[in-house]
Amino acid sequence: MSERQASPVEDRVRTYYNTPVPSSHPTVRTRYINYGYWADGCDNLDDACDAMADQLAGAVEMGEGDRVVDAGFGYADQDLHWLETRQPALIAGLNITPSQVEIAYERARERGMADRLDLRVASATDMPFESGTFDRVVSLEAAFLFDTREDFFREAFRVLRPGGMIATADVILREGRREERIRDLTPWNMYIPVANWYDREGYAERLRKAGFVDVEIRDITDRVYEPLHEFHRKRRRESGDPSSSEASLAEGTKYTAHQVYVIVCARKPVDPKAEEVLRDPFTVYSRIRERDPVIRAAMPGVEPFWMVTRYADVKMLLADSRFVLHGANVPGMADTANRIDQVQLAVGISPEYVEYSQASMLSLDGADHRRLRSLVSQAFTPARVAKLRPRVEEITARLLDRLPGLARDGVVDLSRHLATPVPIAVIAELVGVPEQERDRFRVAAWEWLAGAAPSGGTRQPGRRETAFDYIRDLIERRRAQPEDDLASALIRVHDEDGDRLNDTELVWTILTLVVAGYETTVHLIANGIVALLTHRDQLDLLRADYALMPGAVEEVMRWCGPVLCTHFRYATEDLEIAGQLVRKGEAVMPVAAGANFDPRVFDDPERLDVTREVPHNNGQVGFGYGLHFCLGAHLARLEAAVVFEALLRRYPDLALAVEPRKLQHGLDHMWKYLAVPVRLGSAAS
Repeated sequence: MSERQASPVEDRVRTYYNTPVPSSHPTVRTRYINYGYWADGCDNLDDACDAMADQLAGAVEMGEGDRVVDAGFGYADQDLHWLETRQPALIAGLNITPSQVEIAYERARERGMADRLDLRVASATDMPFESGTFDRVVSLEAAFLFDTREDFFREAFRVLRPGGMIATADVILREGRREERIRDLTPWNMYIPVANWYDREGYAERLRKAGFVDVEIRDITDRVYEPLHEFHRKRRRESGDPSSSEASLAEGTKYTAHQVYVIVCARKPVDPKAEEVLRDPFTVYSRIRERDPVIRAAMPGVEPFWMVTRYADVKMLLADSRFVLHGANVPGMADTANRIDQVQLAVGISPEYVEYSQASMLSLDGADHRRLRSLVSQAFTPARVAKLRPRVEEITARLLDRLPGLARDGVVDLSRHLATPVPIAVIAELVGVPEQERDRFRVAAWEWLAGAAPSGGTRQPGRRETAFDYIRDLIERRRAQPEDDLASALIRVHDEDGDRLNDTELVWTILTLVVAGYETTVHLIANGIVALLTHRDQLDLLRADYALMPGAVEEVMRWCGPVLCTHFRYATEDLEIAGQLVRKGEAVMPVAAGANFDPRVFDDPERLDVTREVPHNNGQVGFGYGLHFCLGAHLARLEAAVVFEALLRRYPDLALAVEPRKLQHGLDHMWKYLAVPVRLGSAAS
């Protein structure tokens, strides 16, 4: 019988098994799979691996422009295939030996693709790549290059961008009889350490522990092993001495009897509070919007939820009556977990406060929301707000007068000394917080947000005052001595008709007006100052024509507004958003930072343009949309416009005192600067 000619694939397999492997590599005990079992069937194995590679790419939806990690690239055949068919921007590969890396690069150079590969030798414990820089991670056998699957999952999670996906073709234990299966698999310890064998649920749990969500496990055993076994059966029939093949098949059959070959895929959820998101949220959410417009998200201590990033979907979500603000208002699902409660508990706010906060206008739906909003909305109509302009201008002018005296070494912080005090002064006057008590209220607000409980309205000895305490005290004083302010008006409503405004709602309505009335505006003004000072062409346009100011304020709110995401909504029925099924009771977060950069609505959205013309029904959504549109939006616009114009007129040589990249951002739920240091220059005469 003539000697069978080795196929190119078989040659590659033999080369692999004859390649010296560093003995220090912890995954190498002996050769990781019985050579005779696999090499004899390498043609079938090659077919199976080609199909598996396509399945892996499909599982993670690998596409044009993606940055991909391939852990275990072999000789890069599958990577070159993906580069041709899937068009990723880069594939970064990991494998055991330097010779494999060099051979793979040689093949890539022959096909003109070497510049799209970054191939490395694996370290067995980590990936030599920067955190948050890849869109997809794929692997053939997750334990092959790493000490444990946990190491691989941890590193994959680290290098993936928010919303990125992992897929691995791997082996897991069949269900049941774990100890027996482990015993029979012990001879295979050179491939996968016994401690690394998991069944379906154990494998999924390791992925979830690493931080992944939406774990899906697909059994592909028949597509991998049956073609190989059939090849061995055929060889046994054709061969004159089938004993070797029989032994190899027997070993392989024993191995496969205890395990299942699977493709496992999962997603790294978007964490809107993670530093990797907050460093550059507009870029992060824009990337997500174009790839996964409806995506899974999670935060520590908060159950997973959906995020929606496209403009049309965000507006729909904010206005559609099929969504409610509070999980308990989902029909028939009163026990739906309320994510905003979970967020507050996760950051340390006391359970008593969290329960009490549900009386806030920001958490109410339907008739209750309309009832509370109607009590205060008349104070914030465009006509009423316009009458406040002289007072806002007066406050701003007084603060501008003080700036030179507050400078240190010629530098003054406009966030602290201008952007913050203007909105606080305006809303405090409207509500009724005396001027001499505004600093007291600000300190109390921080104590409140830090987690102090309302304690039933009675402050305990030794506990510092919170905003809740302050508002209760203010109510008692205004009840005894009413004035012409919102607090006094709301107290009258409460005292005359408790059905319209109960005790808890009275406190929370005043508190919401004060806190919500200045926080967003402070950062809108500070962000806008930085935006204008770093875009000289837009600053010059504005100085040449202050009639552009209303549009400039809208553009600033779109381009660098502090509101990145708005309040959770809950689906009251099963429905689809951008093709994604959202089930009844599931939470959805609208992402204003994604919607405001959507190129379907805003031409060249990355560009700041104070002359941008946007149809009235397609404006930025930083103030929300629909029934819950920000009550104080008109006031915030007025304050920003007044401050921008007065500042730019007063100080024509105004400039940042540091390079823009050195400005520090807060890393919480808003896009904001911790300080805006500037040099004023000479004041205009």
